[in-house]
Amino acid sequence: MKIEFYNAELKPMIEMLMGVKAKGRNSRAVSKFVKLVSAKFETYAKDEQELLKEYCLVDDSGELVTTTKEGNTFVSWLPGKQAEAVIAQNELANEKNVIDLTEYEPHLKHLIVALDESDAFLSGVEAQLYDLLLDKLEDIEIKGGK
Repeated sequence: MKIEFYNAELKPMIEMLMGVKAKGRNSRAVSKFVKLVSAKFETYAKDEQELLKEYCLVDDSGELVTTTKEGNTFVSWLPGKQAEAVIAQNELANEKNVIDLTEYEPHLKHLIVALDESDAFLSGVEAQLYDLLLDKLEDIEIKGGK
């Protein structure tokens, strides 16, 4: 049993799930699912950092050279590499990420209930991800985890 998301959906998915208020087993199901998604996001973030090192200035220790302005961090592009880097970043963001739910299966029903019963106010991207996640979870439940 598995569920798939694009890399670009992982961080906003985590943020949306962190706003879900639930009790008991339902809360535990949300927390466990956040851990699964977070692990995939960490891998994606590391992959993105490695990718950027091909297109940006790095220091003597191989770390990206960055600057911070008004709380935002910026990389320093190698001359003529920004457009190529953006294409590569978009390709990475649009790669599918598969999350294995085999061990999570006992919690699946509780996650669906937590999402259904959540009184969180969602709009925009969060609302779209909420709908996407519930559609995928309900599909898995209907198929009996196959």
